[in-house]
Amino acid sequence: MPDNHVRPRFKIESPLGVEEVLEKLKNALNEKDATCKGRVSPGYVTLFIPPQEQHYWSPQLSLTIEEFKNGSLLRGLYGPRPTVWTVLFFSMQSVLRH
Repeated sequence: MPDNHVRPRFKIESPLGVEEVLEKLKNALNEKDATCKGRVSPGYVTLFIPPQEQHYWSPQLSLTIEEFKNGSLLRGLYGPRPTVWTVLFFSMQSVLRH
Protein backbone atom coordinates (compact mmCIF):
# COMPACT_ATOMS: atom_id res chain seq x y z
CA MET A 1 0.00 0.00 0.00
CA PRO A 2 1.41 3.45 -0.87
CA ASP A 3 2.57 5.62 2.00
CA ASN A 4 0.33 8.70 1.53
CA HIS A 5 0.56 11.44 4.13
CA VAL A 6 -1.76 14.40 4.37
CA ARG A 7 0.91 16.24 6.34
CA PRO A 8 4.25 16.36 4.44
CA ARG A 9 7.23 14.91 6.31
CA PHE A 10 10.97 14.93 5.74
CA LYS A 11 14.25 13.78 7.34
CA ILE A 12 17.61 15.55 7.15
CA GLU A 13 20.91 14.27 8.52
CA SER A 14 23.31 16.87 9.90
CA PRO A 15 26.95 16.52 10.90
CA LEU A 16 26.19 18.94 13.78
CA GLY A 17 25.23 17.69 17.23
CA VAL A 18 21.74 18.21 18.63
CA GLU A 19 22.72 21.10 20.90
CA GLU A 20 24.57 22.86 18.08
CA VAL A 21 21.55 22.53 15.75
CA LEU A 22 19.23 23.90 18.45
CA GLU A 23 21.59 26.80 19.15
CA LYS A 24 21.84 27.69 15.44
CA LEU A 25 18.05 27.62 15.08
CA LYS A 26 17.62 29.74 18.21
CA ASN A 27 20.15 32.30 16.94
CA ALA A 28 18.50 32.44 13.50
CA LEU A 29 15.07 33.02 15.07
CA ASN A 30 16.48 35.85 17.19
CA GLU A 31 17.85 37.70 14.14
CA LYS A 32 16.20 41.07 13.53
CA ASP A 33 15.23 40.15 9.96
CA ALA A 34 14.15 36.54 10.63
CA THR A 35 11.49 35.49 8.12
CA CYS A 36 9.70 33.18 10.54
CA LYS A 37 9.07 32.86 14.26
CA GLY A 38 9.48 29.84 16.47
CA ARG A 39 9.95 28.13 19.78
CA VAL A 40 13.01 26.06 20.62
CA SER A 41 12.85 23.39 23.33
CA PRO A 42 15.27 20.55 24.11
CA GLY A 43 15.10 18.26 21.07
CA TYR A 44 12.08 20.02 19.58
CA VAL A 45 11.43 23.15 17.49
CA THR A 46 8.24 24.70 16.13
CA LEU A 47 8.50 27.21 13.29
CA PHE A 48 5.58 29.36 12.19
CA ILE A 49 4.67 32.37 10.06
CA PRO A 50 4.82 35.71 11.94
CA PRO A 51 1.41 36.46 13.52
CA GLN A 52 0.82 39.60 11.43
CA GLU A 53 1.20 37.52 8.24
CA GLN A 54 -0.80 34.47 9.36
CA HIS A 55 -4.24 33.52 8.19
CA TYR A 56 -6.46 30.85 9.67
CA TRP A 57 -4.96 28.00 7.59
CA SER A 58 -1.30 29.04 7.90
CA PRO A 59 0.88 25.98 8.44
CA GLN A 60 3.62 25.42 10.97
CA LEU A 61 6.65 23.17 10.90
CA SER A 62 7.44 20.86 13.81
CA LEU A 63 11.01 19.56 14.05
CA THR A 64 12.41 16.88 16.29
CA ILE A 65 16.18 16.68 16.56
CA GLU A 66 17.88 13.54 17.84
CA GLU A 67 21.38 12.10 18.02
CA PHE A 68 22.21 10.12 14.90
CA LYS A 69 25.45 8.45 13.80
CA ASN A 70 28.08 11.22 13.76
CA GLY A 71 25.66 14.13 14.17
CA SER A 72 21.92 14.52 14.36
CA LEU A 73 18.72 13.66 12.53
CA LEU A 74 16.06 16.30 11.98
CA ARG A 75 12.53 15.04 11.35
CA GLY A 76 10.12 17.65 10.01
CA LEU A 77 6.33 17.60 9.87
CA TYR A 78 4.27 20.34 8.22
CA GLY A 79 0.73 20.85 9.41
CA PRO A 80 -1.89 23.30 10.55
CA ARG A 81 -1.66 25.08 13.87
CA PRO A 82 -3.21 23.26 16.88
CA THR A 83 -6.28 25.53 16.88
CA VAL A 84 -7.20 24.28 13.41
CA TRP A 85 -6.96 20.65 14.62
CA THR A 86 -9.15 21.50 17.61
CA VAL A 87 -11.87 23.06 15.46
CA LEU A 88 -11.69 20.12 13.03
CA PHE A 89 -11.91 17.59 15.87
CA PHE A 90 -14.97 19.19 17.47
CA SER A 91 -16.61 19.63 14.07
CA MET A 92 -16.12 15.93 13.32
CA GLN A 93 -17.47 14.98 16.76
CA SER A 94 -20.60 16.98 16.03
CA VAL A 95 -21.05 15.36 12.60
CA LEU A 96 -20.55 11.84 13.97
CA ARG A 97 -23.12 12.32 16.74
CA HIS A 98 -25.92 13.29 14.34
